[in-house]
Amino acid sequence: MVALRSWVVPPCSLSCSDNDRGNQSRSDKLPMLFDVSKWDAKPGELAWKHPNTEISWGAQLIVNESQEAFLVREGKVEGPFGAGRHTLDTMNYPILEKFIEMPFKGEQTPFSAEVWYVNKQVVLDAPWGTPSPIQVMDAKLGIMVPVQARGQFGVQISDSRRFLIKLVATMSGYSLEQLRSAMRGMLLSHFNTLLADYLVKRGVSVLEIAADTHSLSTQMQHKLAPEYGEYGVGLVDFRIISITIPEDDPAVARVKEALAHKAELDLLGTNYVQERSLDVLEAAADNEGGAGQMLGAGLGLGAGLGVGGAMGGAMSQVGSQLQPTAESERPPPLNPFAVVAATWHIHLDGTEQGPLDLQALKDGVASARFTRDTPVWTKGMTGWAAAGTVAALADLFGPDEGPPPYAGPDASSDAEPSDEG
Repeated sequence: MVALRSWVVPPCSLSCSDNDRGNQSRSDKLPMLFDVSKWDAKPGELAWKHPNTEISWGAQLIVNESQEAFLVREGKVEGPFGAGRHTLDTMNYPILEKFIEMPFKGEQTPFSAEVWYVNKQVVLDAPWGTPSPIQVMDAKLGIMVPVQARGQFGVQISDSRRFLIKLVATMSGYSLEQLRSAMRGMLLSHFNTLLADYLVKRGVSVLEIAADTHSLSTQMQHKLAPEYGEYGVGLVDFRIISITIPEDDPAVARVKEALAHKAELDLLGTNYVQERSLDVLEAAADNEGGAGQMLGAGLGLGAGLGVGGAMGGAMSQVGSQLQPTAESERPPPLNPFAVVAATWHIHLDGTEQGPLDLQALKDGVASARFTRDTPVWTKGMTGWAAAGTVAALADLFGPDEGPPPYAGPDASSDAEPSDEG
């Protein structure tokens, strides 16, 4: 609200003389003057220019608390005028004589200048947010995730002169909304970079970042404050209220479903790979003939262990995932053997096959492809050895066929054929 008193010649009544009417016609051409100026700022207003630029000599500037006033004439800025009532004359402000550059002045001699008010009140509820989701790399999930963020910041005009010159310029006023619009690109650019770096360097998932919003808010304020200060704006607070992922995004829905399933497996004391491995074995067991028949197909039915490239590789993954803490080991060169383990490597037809389980080896024995002389190795053995010499595999081949035990000479003579008829 502005309280001003205009300095004009009062309108002429019907009883005016011709001379009076002449004075009235000349007064109609005089510009509107003010001799008292005051600004009651509304919420969201940061700067305001008085609509009249013709000022009476000795006019009063009333400046409220948390405000500053300036006179602007031909590109020169005089002020600030702080809180209080200011009479614009050379007695109170000698510099005005040079500032206004008037050849003479009288009690009602007007001069031209713009009167600017700047609101220095702290504003803490300026909102900000991402207009659309931004794509960031989730360090834990290893995928691009759409992210939205919102919050609020607080500002205060710290340098009114710089603010007027760099941001307000020739406009008739300036609002908080205009400031938000001017700073939006700068703010979002810093936020995007900071969030991406934070996720990568800290190894934090977007789904877990809610606990780190305070730290991110502090870093954002430190980055933005110097740049806001270049325009005479002090950034007194910056807050990230939430960082969210759009619920309707298909990729996000799949990720959340997978994370929920992972949490369920963690409660059961297993993991996804183990679960899938068990599913494969259960499916094989449900097939006619069982898993041993399926796995033995490569050992016995003409294809031999040569097909074990794909099948052996699959079983290698099953075996290694069922024992997730054991590291893969390559078989050493052919050497004497030592101990046994759960899975086996064999040499057949000049190629190495495996790892294979005992059921696969049994099927190989049945098909006569796997014999006592086949070189084998398992974890814990110091070298390769013939299958028939490994105690853990002895039951696969059964007892050797041969003559009965020798019982002595008498037993031998009794066993000779008789010549009696």
